[in-house]
Amino acid sequence: MADNLVKEKIAEYELSFPPDDKGPNDYYEVMKSRFLEFLDSFSNWDEYLQVLNENRMNPNFVPEELFHAYQQRITISYLQKYPYLKRYNPYFAEFKDYLKANKIQIHHLSSSRNGIQITAEFINIPPDHVYYPHIKFMCSIHSALHSLGMLLKGLKEYEFRKYGVAIYERPATTHPGDEEYTRYYCEQLKIQLIILKRRENPSFHLQRNRAPKIGKMGRWCSRVFKTEPIKVFYKTYFYPAEARIQHKYTKKYLLHLLDQQQINYPKILRKAHKHEVINFVRERIRRGLITSKYKSKYQTSETKFPLSEWKNGEWIPTNTKSNRCYLYRKERNAQNHIIGFKEYGVMPIRSIVEFIGIAKYQSSSRAKKNPNVHLKQQIANPEKEFLFYEHYPIFHEKVKDLKDLVDKANLQQNPYELEYGELDLVEQEENPQETRFGCVLCPYKSESFYEKLKKGFPEIYYYARFLLLLCSAYNLIEQKRQYFYYEKSKVM
Repeated sequence: MADNLVKEKIAEYELSFPPDDKGPNDYYEVMKSRFLEFLDSFSNWDEYLQVLNENRMNPNFVPEELFHAYQQRITISYLQKYPYLKRYNPYFAEFKDYLKANKIQIHHLSSSRNGIQITAEFINIPPDHVYYPHIKFMCSIHSALHSLGMLLKGLKEYEFRKYGVAIYERPATTHPGDEEYTRYYCEQLKIQLIILKRRENPSFHLQRNRAPKIGKMGRWCSRVFKTEPIKVFYKTYFYPAEARIQHKYTKKYLLHLLDQQQINYPKILRKAHKHEVINFVRERIRRGLITSKYKSKYQTSETKFPLSEWKNGEWIPTNTKSNRCYLYRKERNAQNHIIGFKEYGVMPIRSIVEFIGIAKYQSSSRAKKNPNVHLKQQIANPEKEFLFYEHYPIFHEKVKDLKDLVDKANLQQNPYELEYGELDLVEQEENPQETRFGCVLCPYKSESFYEKLKKGFPEIYYYARFLLLLCSAYNLIEQKRQYFYYEKSKVM
């Protein structure tokens, strides 16, 4: 009975949005009152959480409608200042030209283990080509300078345009223009692009997980919007046995395979869609019921990558290139700090090399990371004869070097850097300053940053305040107060 009453309250709630001519502060206050009025329908967090889970993919759920309306307002306002980016956003008519000029396919992917659902948008790359040997290089990108510089370095020194694919994972709290600028430079550079997004409502994750916080456990946003989608993507397309059954075999052959392996299956499976047959076979592969003779064979990479050596407490680039992976052990002191690296073996580079945008100038801890091609231990699976490697192509580059690469490519400068370059700087000891690219709402941004943002860019500031309000759903219901990063000033 209680559940029915709650559903009736949601159905009866009439959502109204403030007119667009309202100022940033007034618009925020009206949207805030709408959200608080909706939360008043619930007496406790458990009651609301149940309804939240039931409506996790409902676009008409009140918090999601509020979120979408606010996001649309600030996105349109922002992109009006950069007309060339209108081509890459569906809010504008120019987006139709982008769809006509590019071959785009959209697939829905999911994980049977934990229920994660994502949307994968394939731009100028057929889904059945997303496995070795069609793909030999890949990288995760966004609109930041180091990300674009890494991609340009890959185009310059490797056959990335022919064998590479770039992947963009969209966070819910990203700044307007981040996805659009990423689409822009990939189209200009003729890069194959895949965009991954969670299918659940962004407002669902913001309310359920609460405000992101500093620290590994508090950065749920990185896990939910980046790590988990890319894991589902890897498992769907890059594990050889699964890639083969999805892209190489017909439904008739898969059923023949089950008969040949003497695997019992329901008769209705013969009339089912190929996707259901694939899921059935994939699950038997995971359980080990289908033998491993269907694994793919991967050859040693012909591409040679630059080598660096550990010398006098830092990594020094050499003039040598190799297609071998040099294995190192970290040497630590009594305080468990890394003091060096010791080589203990080599192995051929096989399968796919992933480019990572890590550079020495970014931090002292990143300066000690091994820049040579090395195994990506998290998803390396030798039992399937398939390995991922990591490579840091811009490790020894300076900020000036990356900016020069962008200038030579005749690309527009990132609007985020144009607007916030003086506001949000990361100071380095020996390098020019680089703008810290990040989400609108981020615990790593300082109190003074939000104070400057409020004065210089109130539209974006109050949007960040609204995102924090969504993250405060638990506090508002249980404690009758909003959560703030900075309790004294309440600037954010």
